[in-house]
Amino acid sequence: MCGFIVSSKTFSLDKLRQISKEFISYRGTLEEKIISTENLYFSFKRLPIVDVSNNSNQPYQWQGHSIVFNGEIYNYKNIKRELETKYQIKFEGNSDVEVFLKGFLHFGPKTFFEKANGMWAYVIEDNEKNIYWGRDQFGIKPLYFSFKDQNIHLSSSLPALNTIMQNRK
Repeated sequence: MCGFIVSSKTFSLDKLRQISKEFISYRGTLEEKIISTENLYFSFKRLPIVDVSNNSNQPYQWQGHSIVFNGEIYNYKNIKRELETKYQIKFEGNSDVEVFLKGFLHFGPKTFFEKANGMWAYVIEDNEKNIYWGRDQFGIKPLYFSFKDQNIHLSSSLPALNTIMQNRK
């Protein structure tokens, strides 16, 4: 049960760290990781299940794209094999988050979601600064968001998002 927060960089990084520690630190066993892109902060706390190596740590970045992903793709090995054999896409690890990002970018969302079976909530910022977010078709994994004054905040934790909104300038 991983946890994440994605926030516009107009929000205080120190406050984001505090909120992450308070509301998502219990959702994983690995050290929390926060990265910064040009426009966003990505905070993630990981509970390793599928791939316990550091190659699967999140936020995960590849070729200027960033993702946080909470969930599981049940058929990720099949999608990975297709990406490797048909399209010569290289993989660093054995995680479904890496397959999610590379499959989403290569196939496009419509085709990727037709191929993928599982449950998830995700946020992706691509290398052109477009933001994509969503959940599986059944909405099993939580994803909450707020968009106000051109600032976006997304989280797998409603209390974390509420606290961010209360702490905005």
